[in-house]
Amino acid sequence: MELFFGGIGTMKKENPLKKEYVLARDTVQLQAVDTVSLSATKIKPITSQHREIALALHKELPKVKQGSNVLRGVVRAEVRVLDESKNCCAILNVVQMGIFKAMEEIDDDEFYHRVDLQLVPQLISYVRSSVSILAAETGLAPLMLPTMDILKSIRNNKKADCKDGEK
Repeated sequence: MELFFGGIGTMKKENPLKKEYVLARDTVQLQAVDTVSLSATKIKPITSQHREIALALHKELPKVKQGSNVLRGVVRAEVRVLDESKNCCAILNVVQMGIFKAMEEIDDDEFYHRVDLQLVPQLISYVRSSVSILAAETGLAPLMLPTMDILKSIRNNKKADCKDGEK
């Protein structure tokens, strides 16, 4: 999954991707979010104020059970805290689960597609909060993950999905 960070984006209102995302967001609602797991591993002390983070996000979305209007999706985040020499000083892992409900009658494939579109955008704020709290609780200076450009991420993931389908 490719993600782009740095704001909401500046796309025109008539953008079909934005319309698709808004439709998904309005017809499928996030009902609840659970923190499945949190872990932190300190590898070595961070000796300077200069540090970087490397973020990896993965999503898991099972197929819809036939006729169900509820779907659970998971976002797993791994954050590596790097020093000025790019050595890993700490690893934070966060797993968040979102429970989504179809607010209107839609077929199973469309329901899956709409949840897939919004799984990461809906859960990323929970991941960001958990990472910040976990970092502070473990004695690291609070970490703030950057904001995400949702539409750019969706567009590039669609391109990647098309390329995967060609193989």
